[in-house]
Amino acid sequence: MVFEVSAGATKTQIKEAVQQIFKVKVAGVRTGEFCRQDAPPRPERRLPARLEKAYVKLAEGEKMIEYAENL
Repeated sequence: MVFEVSAGATKTQIKEAVQQIFKVKVAGVRTGEFCRQDAPPRPERRLPARLEKAYVKLAEGEKMIEYAENL
């Protein structure tokens, strides 16, 4: 599963949030920074808006998250 998260979020915070919100066990979390393509234009001296992607691997035996059921 891939989530868009705050750039300041740690892997532990992401793991705990996914487990609490979706009631699943998480085996691991990988993160990577990316640049939003739809971000508003910025002056050249500033960096584009930065976000982070979290790649969450569910524990063995866990079912894929049904997002609409858990809201």
